[in-house]
Amino acid sequence: MSISCSVLAFTRSAVFSFSDVLGRRMLRRCDCDERLSCEQFRDAILYSRFKTSKAEMDLVVKAIDHNQDGFVDLAEFLHALSVDSEMITDDKKIAQEIEKQLNLCSCKEKYPVEERINGIVFPVNYNARFYEDVLSTTNIAKFAYFNDIVVGAMCCRILLVNNEKKLYIMTLGCLPNYRRFGLGTMMLEHVFDYCRKNSSISGIFLHVQVNNDVALEFYRKFGFEVHSVVENYYKRITPADAFLLVKRLDGARRNDNVKEVQLSP
Repeated sequence: MSISCSVLAFTRSAVFSFSDVLGRRMLRRCDCDERLSCEQFRDAILYSRFKTSKAEMDLVVKAIDHNQDGFVDLAEFLHALSVDSEMITDDKKIAQEIEKQLNLCSCKEKYPVEERINGIVFPVNYNARFYEDVLSTTNIAKFAYFNDIVVGAMCCRILLVNNEKKLYIMTLGCLPNYRRFGLGTMMLEHVFDYCRKNSSISGIFLHVQVNNDVALEFYRKFGFEVHSVVENYYKRITPADAFLLVKRLDGARRNDNVKEVQLSP
């Protein structure tokens, strides 16, 4: 049975609060089969001090009941407590699961989802024209999925700058709870892969708000450099200035003059 890492982590937290000893005793006392119905097991945790809800516990019990027979037996209970169980508990395993679930698509009817993602991730409110541009066939718009939930989005466009093709990253971000698991790296690697397949692209550039140290550090790790500071780039947010970050691609001529490009968020 495949269970999401969030349910598994919550399951373990719930059963541990219920207590290993208490759970063993109750399961052994209930009947000769050492098992409880899923409803009995759920209610037992609800009556404990663990802060949860019936809906959450229904998911937990479903996760514990591996054979789906409607009962939680001692073996299933101990499995949920086991360190060697299938629960994803560290960054590496979570990253592996994200990589497995990552599904990059460009379904046009899904762009309102990107609007919601951007509204949470970025301090800028993008206008309707921006999302109309997202639907352009000349742009690269992708979504990152984890367990069938959209948790990240990116959109890029190809521009002609000084007679050279360059890729401009309009947006690239993921929801706060899904950061540090490699989603941003995966989306950026998709951009690099796109550029490798389109060798006429000589460089990549984007704007980053001057106080966004996290984003600046992230892009620097991948070879982006601060080209210049664009004053008053952002409207209605403070600080309004932005760094213009540039990455030259292998074999490209050293021509990073992108100041003349007028792009607004």
